[in-house]
Amino acid sequence: EHEFNASTFTARICTSTLSDFYSAISAAIGTLRGPLHGGANE
Repeated sequence: EHEFNASTFTARICTSTLSDFYSAISAAIGTLRGPLHGGANE
């Protein structure tokens, strides 16, 4: 899917590996913190 932003895509990929909820959220927050994605939300 090409409509997701980077953090949403990361969380979905992480949960598709049957990882736990907290790992998926941590991965998504880590992605959101990046300058190419986090700056777009401000």
